Parts: sequence; structure tokens; C-alpha cells
Amino acid sequence: MKIGYVRVSRSEQTHALQVAALESAGCGRIFSDTISGARAIRPGFSALLDHLRPGDEVVVWKMDRLARSLVGVISMINQIAEKEASIVSLTEPGINTTGPHGKLILHVLGAVAEYELGLIRERTRAGLEQARLRNAKLGRPRKISAGQSDMIVKSITNGQLTQAEAARRFEVSPMTIQRLMARSTNAST
Repeated sequence: MKIGYVRVSRSEQTHALQVAALESAGCGRIFSDTISGARAIRPGFSALLDHLRPGDEVVVWKMDRLARSLVGVISMINQIAEKEASIVSLTEPGINTTGPHGKLILHVLGAVAEYELGLIRERTRAGLEQARLRNAKLGRPRKISAGQSDMIVKSITNGQLTQAEAARRFEVSPMTIQRLMARSTNAST
């Protein structure tokens, strides 16, 4: 059975072009998502996987409708393959896992994706190491300065402010204030 999958990123976009192409290709059922390609959890794709039976053929308009990155596409293709189903792209004729040529292309793409991930990790590690050597501060910047932290701790300890009031006044979450208070308690013991 041919089963279609369509995805658009935003609600102001439409599935119409993709749906028309999949219906013309003979898809009996079409699953859809309106969600960013970077999102891992997709209700429509999950429903498609639940519906798949061995021998089914998943049809997409373009492979980028599956995911934004090559790694994401390969991951989703593997999920489809685990269900013993194949995948066909209507606009990319070389991608058709029902035959040996399409499987070969996907394996090559998978190897390229793995290589790309390795390069990204390598560059990230090198960049972090260089930043450490320069004594650069890594991570997210603090929302509260050291001076503000001292003032908040004193105000809460003296009873001038509650933790909730401090959070509102300094425009941070209550959890930020709780962590600040915990750090000051640990530092004084």
C-alpha cells in the first residue's frame, strides 16, 4: 500500500501541492504535520509509523519534508525500514528504497551524514578547547550580576523581599532565585 507523508513548517503554509502530488501517485492514505523540520517529535509521522505494515511504500514529495538535515532524514528512513517498508521521493527519482540502487544511494548518504557529524563534533571540540585556552567564559550568560546577587541574598535574608518578589523585580524565574539562595547557603557553611 502506498502511504503519503507531507510536512510544512508553519501554519500559514499549505499542504495542498504535496497532497495533490501524493494523490496523483496513488497514495491511499496521507499523514501530515505542520511543524518545523528540526523537531524530533511529530504526531503525523508517529501515526504513519504506527500505521505502516511490511511491504508498504512511504511516498514523500521531497526528502526534505522528512527532516531538515541529512542526519534527520537518514534517521527517519531507518525508522521506516525497521517497519519493513520502503520510501520513495516523487521529485528525487534516485531515492527509492524498493530497489538495490535506491538502497545503495541511501547507504552512501548515511555514510556522508555520519562523516558530517564527525566533522561537526571535531570542530566543536577544537573551538571549545581554543575558548578554554583564551579563558573565555563558556555557556549562557548570567541574568543577575554578582552585585545584584549579593543584594538579593541580603534582601531576602533580612526579610525585605520574598523570593517571589525578588524574581519579579529582577525579571528572572523563581527557580533562579532558589538556586542563588542555595549557593549562598552552601558558600557560607
